[in-house]
Amino acid sequence: MIEFMTAKKQEHNKKEIFSSAYSTYPANKQKRKKARIAVDIEGLLEISGHPASDCRITSLGPGGMTLVVRTTVYLGDLVNIRFVVGMSQLNIECEVVRTTGKEVGLKFRLLSDEDEQKIQSLIYKDAFSRPIK
Repeated sequence: MIEFMTAKKQEHNKKEIFSSAYSTYPANKQKRKKARIAVDIEGLLEISGHPASDCRITSLGPGGMTLVVRTTVYLGDLVNIRFVVGMSQLNIECEVVRTTGKEVGLKFRLLSDEDEQKIQSLIYKDAFSRPIK
């Protein structure tokens, strides 16, 4: 799994910030309306009627996230994701909007203002930590 993340980081030529767990995509790779940053965060995926399973969040933004899972999920599934940002644990309801192999794209359904602020704060720290050229 670590080898996969290392290869992905090199592929995107990402700039590291506070630790190797947080980095950004180059502007020419960013196609979303809402900024999203590349991350490497452990999480817990919960699907109704199934046991919770580990996952790895690979990108995070105020509108959704991408993660790598070991369990089967389908388009339209409603899931809960639990993970830690900074010192806070987040528990967010999401809808599966994309699946490609083990990678899953999620759109936030119920994101509290407080949780959105925590995610935005992480993104802004990343954006303003870049050196001015």
